[in-house]
Amino acid sequence: MPRPIPLPDDLVGRPVRPADLRELGISPSVLRGRTWQPLAHGVHVRGLEDPSLVDRCRALGLVLTGDPVVSHGTAAALWGMPCWGAPVADVHVTRAPSASAIGRRGVVNHRADLPPEHRGSVHGVAVTSPARTLLDLASGLPLDRLVATGDHCLRALGLGTAEVDEVIRWARRRRGVTTLRAALPLLDPRAESPPESLLRVWFALCWLPPFEPNAEIWDDGEFIARVDLLEGEHRLVVEYEGAYHRTREQYAADIGRRARLTALGFEVVQVEATMMRSPRGVVLHVAHRLASRGWTGTAETAVLARLRQR
Repeated sequence: MPRPIPLPDDLVGRPVRPADLRELGISPSVLRGRTWQPLAHGVHVRGLEDPSLVDRCRALGLVLTGDPVVSHGTAAALWGMPCWGAPVADVHVTRAPSASAIGRRGVVNHRADLPPEHRGSVHGVAVTSPARTLLDLASGLPLDRLVATGDHCLRALGLGTAEVDEVIRWARRRRGVTTLRAALPLLDPRAESPPESLLRVWFALCWLPPFEPNAEIWDDGEFIARVDLLEGEHRLVVEYEGAYHRTREQYAADIGRRARLTALGFEVVQVEATMMRSPRGVVLHVAHRLASRGWTGTAETAVLARLRQR
């Protein structure tokens, strides 16, 4: 019985098709072995126990025709954008409008124009650019979440608002452009987490005074604190308390920090994760604290109910 041909080391972790193996003089029957896993129909990988999203996208790039570009929620995940708890099960790809439909399990097919400037690359995978990805996401995300995703792009990916504006001008009446156009003036690269962005957008939409993200507070040349959101006129601070703040050390530090802010005349409003389930409740609470400090406006919360109706 002939001895099996040793497999080249460079096949480990590399998506291959049966045709690729034949070119190497290797029988495709090896794909039935335990060390091989299917990444997509007709594509296998060797030596990866838990293939990543990048692995799956690379595999599909070998078998999909029509110049596919990973897009929508899959592109967002590859860029590291907030995905709002949505599982990345299917791979979204965009191809030219004239391309034939993809009848492949695990692939969501979109057909649309993709100018060269709307394309990018992540880990060797062809993806839509951050600005184009925002446009594609805008057809399904409510305004507040779209702004939070855009804030991340400005801060972490170096996206400029001019690039977003260019995509908006190109899109004209395409799906999502109205929401992206509304999001553009709300974007702020100083936001450092999605909850901070959501809070800032809720306050702006409900006509509360403007809040400055990640503002530094000093006292006579001494640095006191860097706070999540600051409304300077009425000296109100809003802090989002994530899991990090529940550690013993951080909890103790937060107590001392709040005491110093209070001594300087600031009021600190803490917003915890469970409170974020009720945007209206958070806005009304902050509006009440602003009113107690002299604000004479009124919180218009009706717009918040429409955010989750999309």
